[in-house]
Amino acid sequence: MVKPKSKPFLLAAATKLFFNRHLPSPFFRHLTNRLSSRQQGQVQESKALRYLRKSGFKLIERNYNCKVGEIDLIGRFLPEQLVFVEVRYRTRAEFGSAQASVTSVKQARIKRAAAMYLQKHREYQHQSCRFDVVAIQADKNDGEQIHWIKNAFL
Repeated sequence: MVKPKSKPFLLAAATKLFFNRHLPSPFFRHLTNRLSSRQQGQVQESKALRYLRKSGFKLIERNYNCKVGEIDLIGRFLPEQLVFVEVRYRTRAEFGSAQASVTSVKQARIKRAAAMYLQKHREYQHQSCRFDVVAIQADKNDGEQIHWIKNAFL
């Protein structure tokens, strides 16, 4: 017969799981006042969308997912130009800026996802396309700098 573990051991294990974020975020967030990385991404995409809309961006689709990749924002600036937008956020620049985090591998994934999008949505196939990056970098004064890079890659 297997002896059950002691209560202090179980409490310590549960605490360790809890503070290592192995429990769902709604249980954890109220204690740390932090968002999960997915929730943080949604917040930053919303900021980027508001920023782009001030310049005339018309959203078509948000968080387009397919088997080859994901595109954060898809929209238009001009009636004949389709824009695929990658949103990147960095709290610190120690490991590179938000702009630099869009590597050639990430660019290739975005291009493949854009091709899949155009195959599914034939009404956009004959429009010109471009790939933009909106880089949001947190600064030391609890503010954020938004950099919009048009035609970031081909």
